[in-house]
Amino acid sequence: MIRKDLQKRYEKMEDLFQKFEHRVYGHLEDRLETLESRIDELSDVLAKRLDQLAEQQQAPPQEEVAETEAATPPKEEAAAKDDLCQIKGIGQVMSESLAAEGIHSFQQLAALSAEEISQLDEKISGFQNRLERYNWQEQAKKFIAES
Repeated sequence: MIRKDLQKRYEKMEDLFQKFEHRVYGHLEDRLETLESRIDELSDVLAKRLDQLAEQQQAPPQEEVAETEAATPPKEEAAAKDDLCQIKGIGQVMSESLAAEGIHSFQQLAALSAEEISQLDEKISGFQNRLERYNWQEQAKKFIAES
């Protein structure tokens, strides 16, 4: 009788411990994802700032800039613009970087080829690693399917 009671208590304690452990691990995983996302955003800000500094050091005189701007036709706007920040791993800075490269929609992101991804990775620091880690193309396809 006492053994059965002790066994039941032990099983109950074991069950409570497993539930607690699951909650703690879930919380830690969520926090880790948040921190990884924040680190990615900060690395984007830093890379963008470094690019700006490099451009300032290599900037042509103002007269050349004015001539170039006058000769360059405006880029075509994408017909549909989606909020790419809805995709996990894409912050405001990355969204702006993608927009600068002409990617404004989930459709465009989902349709990127391996060659385009490689080109974007050369232009945008850490692009390919984050694209793969957060599986952006699959997320984009899910948003397309939901709309």
